[in-house]
Amino acid sequence: EPSAPPQDIKCSSTSSTALRVSWRPPPSESQNGALVGYRVHYQVVGPSEGGSVDEDFLQKAAISTSEEQVLLQRLEKWTQYRVSVSASTVVGPGPESEPLICRTDEDVPGAPPRRVEVEILNSTAIKVMWRSLTPGKQNGQIRGYQVHYVRVENGESRGLPLIKDVMLADAQLLRDVIPKRRSSRQLAQLDQRSPYITACFKQLPSSFTVGTDHSYSNCENKPLEPGQEYVFFLLAELSSTTGRMFATSAYTDTVMTPELVVDPQPIEMGDGLIWVVGPVLAVVFIICIVIAILLYKK
Repeated sequence: EPSAPPQDIKCSSTSSTALRVSWRPPPSESQNGALVGYRVHYQVVGPSEGGSVDEDFLQKAAISTSEEQVLLQRLEKWTQYRVSVSASTVVGPGPESEPLICRTDEDVPGAPPRRVEVEILNSTAIKVMWRSLTPGKQNGQIRGYQVHYVRVENGESRGLPLIKDVMLADAQLLRDVIPKRRSSRQLAQLDQRSPYITACFKQLPSSFTVGTDHSYSNCENKPLEPGQEYVFFLLAELSSTTGRMFATSAYTDTVMTPELVVDPQPIEMGDGLIWVVGPVLAVVFIICIVIAILLYKK
């Protein structure tokens, strides 16, 4: 049996259901015979914080020695896998390599939002509410929703459906979308102050200064308030033939602007001020002397 595992193990995602794993043979002095094949071990990493592995779902792929890579297919979408490789001789397999954690790509959600409800607000407005998808059907990070609505007369649709894009940056609509367990960044998204677009670019620069009080493509880069907490994110409009679609970056950690400190200014006494203060001090001094004399005589 080989006394060392294969070397230079690499793993990359090629789609939402496939991972490509590559390697190099073990060192020649550790092969202990002619290699007859490789085994690729892969299993789903559980959702717990420790990244536990479900042993019931351990799978192995047998590979001939002429190959030094394999495409693992029919995997779960947007799922983490623990992958390792071992080499074999006619006697048996050697030790496994150090495991790698790989994740398959994102895909479109596999189910619609849950518990869609409508509340009539007035004669021209309705409120639409829903719950997020179950975690097993999200197939990625949910960045927004699209509300489709159409006018109905006598039970029949009139005209083409209209589309309202609802991004997760809209804090007013996050109340019924974000799960109960929230991270610090999600709590930052729920701040009562609505987000605003500070700059618009057709080509994203490598860096940007927020709060310069300039306009960029009709987007006002308003000055930031002193002593205020902020979070920042990027919003990208995607090319789509089915309507406007957007993708957002992750939120930054909370950043607080410095408090505004006003330095006291020293009072400079000009020549004119001296001519005013001098006589006043003289009158006060004379009054004090007169009071002292009267007190002495009494």
